[in-house]
Formats: sequence, C-alpha cells, structure tokens
Amino acid sequence: MLSFFKSESKAITIPDRPPPPSYEQIKEDVEATPDNDIMFRSRLRTESESSDEYFDALSEIDTSGDVDMEAEQERVYDQVVELLQLHQRLITAPESLESELKKLKALGHDVSEAVTDLREMSQSFVHGTEETVEFIKTDHLEKTKS
Repeated sequence: MLSFFKSESKAITIPDRPPPPSYEQIKEDVEATPDNDIMFRSRLRTESESSDEYFDALSEIDTSGDVDMEAEQERVYDQVVELLQLHQRLITAPESLESELKKLKALGHDVSEAVTDLREMSQSFVHGTEETVEFIKTDHLEKTKS
C-alpha cells in the first residue's frame, strides 16, 4: 500500500538553451518587421535603402528624422505611463469604492435617524399645540360663562 505513495525518481532533463541568433538572422528579422513596429524602428527608412546601408556605422546614419522619432517615442512613452497609472487606479478601485459605500451607508443610517427624530418632534409639537388650543378654548368658554 505504501508503494503507491512512493514516487519513482525520474531524472528530468532540461534541453540546452538554443544558440543566440546570428547577425544575418537578426538582420533578416529586422528587415521583415513592418515600418510601424516601434520596437525595431530606430529611424524611418525608405524603400530604396538596402539592409547594408541600414546597418552601417552610426556616423553614416542620417539623423534628420530622429527628432520626429524621438517625439513619437516620447508620446508613446507618456501614453504607456498614463495607462499604467490608470491600471493602478483600477486595481485599487474596488477597495476605495467599498470604503465609500460603507461611509454612504453610515451617512444614510444617520439621516434616517435624524428624519425619525424630526417626525417625533413634529408629532409632539402638533399634539402640544392641539392641547394648548383646547386649553385656550375651554378657558375662554369658562370666562364667557362667568
């Protein structure tokens, strides 16, 4: 029976890591990416540029379009920061809404008690006024009789 719970130790072999891609493979991947892919876009390239021209030394790269590219990257970065902030607000929203609900329920209870107290006070005032009016009537009738 105990043999059922015993596990047979089997050696788990993890496959070796694949070798990193070669320069040519990387170059092919970058060339295959669409022009609007922000991860691989370092500057706008034209259709006439070959991959060799695209991967030349930094001193030979035309940086005239980099200002627009930097502005675009900054805009996208700002959008990502805003989305992360909104995500954080959404994560904390249930807790804050729950605390607001508790506050509102307590406030509603307090308002209900205040309304009940006001009703009781108004009822006692109305009864007190009716008694006063009756007293005045009876007092006036007694004075007129005498």
